[in-house]
Amino acid sequence: MALEDAAWRQAPGWIAEQRAHGAPLELVDATAARTLAPGLAPTCAGGVYCAIDGQAEAMATVSAFAAAAGRIGARIEEGVGATALVAERSRVVAVECSDGRRRACDVALVAAGTWSAPLLAGLGLRVPLATRALQMLLTEPASGALAPVVSAFGRKLSLKQLASGAWLIGGGWPADIPDEAQNRWALRDDSVKASLAVAREVYPAVGEATLARGWAGLEAFTPDDVPVMGPVPGVDGLIVAAGFCGHGFALAPTVGDVLARLALGRDPLPDLWRGLRIERFDVAAAIRTGRGA
Repeated sequence: MALEDAAWRQAPGWIAEQRAHGAPLELVDATAARTLAPGLAPTCAGGVYCAIDGQAEAMATVSAFAAAAGRIGARIEEGVGATALVAERSRVVAVECSDGRRRACDVALVAAGTWSAPLLAGLGLRVPLATRALQMLLTEPASGALAPVVSAFGRKLSLKQLASGAWLIGGGWPADIPDEAQNRWALRDDSVKASLAVAREVYPAVGEATLARGWAGLEAFTPDDVPVMGPVPGVDGLIVAAGFCGHGFALAPTVGDVLARLALGRDPLPDLWRGLRIERFDVAAAIRTGRGA
């Protein structure tokens, strides 16, 4: 949505850019926006709507994918960490794990989020991934029936109402990282207050709810805010998918399809990963000169 006239005037250009990439967006005026999302701020000038957009509960979605993978033969090991990649003659041949075992492999997919960089560093690859902690807030259940996910031009906000009635509030507000290796984060009072203020500004009913809890997730960011995905030149049997800059959950189904095709030696649709190749960063020099092989 657009809260100010200046943002509203920018909306058509933003829609045109997204449509050029195949996203079916439409411009809606203030009346239509309030029909789609009753309770929007009175200052709403209009908005951009995507009919195929939606939301999914993270744990339920992950569990569903895991169960589906198991039904077709995948083996999922929980509570076991990958500690190192083993390469011989510039080819990855195994993964060393925290339980002391070494799992042999034909292909290793490194999709470990912010912990991808340490794994790759063991092969001499320096992938420029920076870690940020992004905050999420959850309120107690409240009245209302907001169906779409709501954001706003010029605001850091992702607002959705869960089936329980609770508000889930994100948008990229930072948290602190006291210990990255141990996945430890700490919420910041200024981020909590600012995030709640923006949510209430855009959707005033949020102000009637009580904050239940908050948390943060450690995310990997690349210098250009675009993921790296695909094979690593000079290292056979290694495929990387990392640096999703806070958007990994939404992109996961398509990313999984691309990675599966690459692992099987098939050519995925080029439009799905063009521009994401790791070659745009100079990360393979160490392997090409023999270190880590």
